[in-house]
Amino acid sequence: MFPEGPVFDRKGNLYVMNLQGGCISKIKPNGKVSKFVETGGAPNGATISKNDYLIIADCKLKSILNIVPSGKIQVITSQYQGREFLGPNDVIFGPHGNLYFTDPTGSSLKDRIGAVYCHTKQGEVFLLSEGFAYPNGIVVPSDGKTIFVAETFTGDIHQIFLNGDGTASTERKIWVKLGEDA
Repeated sequence: MFPEGPVFDRKGNLYVMNLQGGCISKIKPNGKVSKFVETGGAPNGATISKNDYLIIADCKLKSILNIVPSGKIQVITSQYQGREFLGPNDVIFGPHGNLYFTDPTGSSLKDRIGAVYCHTKQGEVFLLSEGFAYPNGIVVPSDGKTIFVAETFTGDIHQIFLNGDGTASTERKIWVKLGEDA
């Protein structure tokens, strides 16, 4: 078991991704644990949509998945401009209804190929920012004006500024450097 991406639904159920086992566990409010679904990949980050669907970043399947409450799996997106993703890691909804996710697999300090994408509620995929050494955790504050991305191999937290519709402006900066002692 390699637990990742815990997330609660509106009914109080906790979903935990098993990155190495390729499955997702469901823990009910009473503590009962069950296997919810097997993705056939490596589910990692997760979020819940407004209609209580589980949205998963699956790094092995190189896809963002939508899992309905019955357990049926649908691919939301698996590529940008005809090129498959490296291996999505973390995913979150912003206040505009857009889905943001990191795509780090294979990136490093020497090969900064990691990227951050936006999947709009209209179904379009946009590259928000690239050139990361393993972009990992992602958060969107409730004002929807920025995105913060944790870059694993540098310890930096990047701030990506957004336009009014939730798509990226061209501005990105290091918001804070955590360093080794943080």
